[in-house]
Amino acid sequence: MLRDGDIIGERIWGRPRNVVKKWGAAICTGFYLVRSNPRTIASFRDTQLRIVTKRAKQPRWQASDQWAINHAVDDANVRWKTP
Repeated sequence: MLRDGDIIGERIWGRPRNVVKKWGAAICTGFYLVRSNPRTIASFRDTQLRIVTKRAKQPRWQASDQWAINHAVDDANVRWKTP
């Protein structure tokens, strides 16, 4: 199973809601595997930038890697293969 994708993770059905609505689920950051390649590195750099940018605008915001990862991956137009 782990050889079949660049991002493999468990699903969550709660948040971020707009991603869950679009995909049917979202990436849970409790468990995930990411292969290091130019696409995934770009997605995770985007993830970090999203957290830094949101914290600068909303200092009291509790940084959510799950929110940022899901939005970065969604914006990268990732296509999911699910059984």
